[in-house]
Amino acid sequence: MFVEDEQLAAFAPGLDAQFRPRSIETLSARGQWSEERVKRAVDTGLERARALGLSEERSVLAYLVLAADITLAKAEEAVVRAVEAILAEATLPEWQRVRLARDYFRQMHQPPAA
Repeated sequence: MFVEDEQLAAFAPGLDAQFRPRSIETLSARGQWSEERVKRAVDTGLERARALGLSEERSVLAYLVLAADITLAKAEEAVVRAVEAILAEATLPEWQRVRLARDYFRQMHQPPAA
Protein backbone atom coordinates (compact mmCIF):
# COMPACT_ATOMS: atom_id res chain seq x y z
CA MET A 1 0.00 0.00 0.00
CA PHE A 2 1.35 3.40 -0.99
CA VAL A 3 0.09 6.66 0.54
CA GLU A 4 0.53 9.84 -1.44
CA ASP A 5 1.84 12.94 0.34
CA GLU A 6 -1.45 14.74 -0.36
CA GLN A 7 -3.42 11.93 1.28
CA LEU A 8 -1.20 12.00 4.35
CA ALA A 9 -1.43 15.80 4.53
CA ALA A 10 -5.22 15.56 4.56
CA PHE A 11 -5.07 13.48 7.76
CA ALA A 12 -2.24 15.41 9.46
CA PRO A 13 -4.34 18.21 11.04
CA GLY A 14 -6.61 15.65 12.71
CA LEU A 15 -3.69 13.57 13.88
CA ASP A 16 -1.88 16.62 15.24
CA ALA A 17 -5.01 17.69 17.12
CA GLN A 18 -5.15 14.27 18.80
CA PHE A 19 -1.43 14.12 19.54
CA ARG A 20 -1.26 17.25 21.71
CA PRO A 21 -3.95 16.06 24.18
CA ARG A 22 -2.29 12.62 24.41
CA SER A 23 1.03 14.30 25.10
CA ILE A 24 -0.53 16.49 27.80
CA GLU A 25 -2.08 13.41 29.40
CA THR A 26 1.24 11.54 29.34
CA LEU A 27 3.19 14.40 30.92
CA SER A 28 0.48 15.08 33.49
CA ALA A 29 0.90 11.54 34.77
CA ARG A 30 4.67 12.01 35.22
CA GLY A 31 4.98 15.14 37.31
CA GLN A 32 3.56 17.48 39.88
CA TRP A 33 2.78 20.29 37.47
CA SER A 34 -0.42 22.25 37.05
CA GLU A 35 -2.44 21.61 33.91
CA GLU A 36 -1.46 25.01 32.52
CA ARG A 37 2.25 24.33 33.05
CA VAL A 38 1.96 20.93 31.37
CA LYS A 39 0.26 22.52 28.37
CA ARG A 40 3.03 25.12 28.09
CA ALA A 41 5.66 22.40 28.44
CA VAL A 42 4.05 20.35 25.66
CA ASP A 43 3.75 23.34 23.34
CA THR A 44 7.37 24.37 23.98
CA GLY A 45 8.50 20.76 23.58
CA LEU A 46 6.65 20.35 20.30
CA GLU A 47 8.33 23.48 18.92
CA ARG A 48 11.74 22.26 20.09
CA ALA A 49 11.10 18.78 18.62
CA ARG A 50 10.35 20.37 15.25
CA ALA A 51 13.55 22.43 15.48
CA LEU A 52 15.49 19.21 16.18
CA GLY A 53 13.94 17.59 13.11
CA LEU A 54 11.85 15.10 15.09
CA SER A 55 8.66 14.18 13.25
CA GLU A 56 7.81 10.59 14.18
CA GLU A 57 5.18 10.43 16.89
CA ARG A 58 7.14 7.97 19.02
CA SER A 59 10.26 10.14 18.80
CA VAL A 60 8.41 13.33 19.66
CA LEU A 61 6.58 11.79 22.61
CA ALA A 62 9.80 10.18 23.90
CA TYR A 63 11.51 13.57 23.56
CA LEU A 64 8.72 15.28 25.54
CA VAL A 65 9.01 12.69 28.31
CA LEU A 66 12.80 13.01 28.35
CA ALA A 67 12.61 16.81 28.54
CA ALA A 68 10.15 16.58 31.44
CA ASP A 69 12.35 14.05 33.24
CA ILE A 70 15.39 16.30 32.84
CA THR A 71 13.45 19.31 34.11
CA LEU A 72 12.05 17.45 37.11
CA ALA A 73 15.49 16.01 37.93
CA LYS A 74 17.14 19.44 37.75
CA ALA A 75 19.98 17.78 35.85
CA GLU A 76 23.50 19.12 35.83
CA GLU A 77 24.30 21.61 33.07
CA ALA A 78 26.97 19.37 31.51
CA VAL A 79 24.48 16.51 31.24
CA VAL A 80 21.86 18.78 29.68
CA ARG A 81 24.36 20.09 27.10
CA ALA A 82 25.42 16.55 26.19
CA VAL A 83 21.80 15.42 25.81
CA GLU A 84 21.11 18.42 23.56
CA ALA A 85 24.16 17.58 21.43
CA ILE A 86 22.98 13.99 20.99
CA LEU A 87 19.50 15.14 20.02
CA ALA A 88 20.93 17.58 17.46
CA GLU A 89 23.10 14.93 15.74
CA ALA A 90 21.28 14.86 12.41
CA THR A 91 23.40 12.02 11.01
CA LEU A 92 21.54 9.56 13.26
CA PRO A 93 17.92 8.50 12.73
CA GLU A 94 15.61 10.46 15.00
CA TRP A 95 14.43 7.52 17.11
CA GLN A 96 18.04 6.52 17.72
CA ARG A 97 18.94 10.07 18.77
CA VAL A 98 16.15 10.18 21.33
CA ARG A 99 16.98 6.73 22.70
CA LEU A 100 20.69 7.55 22.97
CA ALA A 101 19.92 10.85 24.69
CA ARG A 102 17.58 9.11 27.15
CA ASP A 103 20.12 6.38 27.88
CA TYR A 104 22.89 8.94 28.36
CA PHE A 105 20.75 10.97 30.76
CA ARG A 106 19.86 7.89 32.81
CA GLN A 107 23.50 6.82 33.05
CA MET A 108 25.06 10.22 33.72
CA HIS A 109 22.57 12.07 35.90
CA GLN A 110 23.49 11.82 39.55
CA PRO A 111 20.46 12.67 41.71
CA PRO A 112 21.30 14.80 44.73
CA ALA A 113 21.91 12.85 47.93
CA ALA A 114 18.90 12.80 50.25
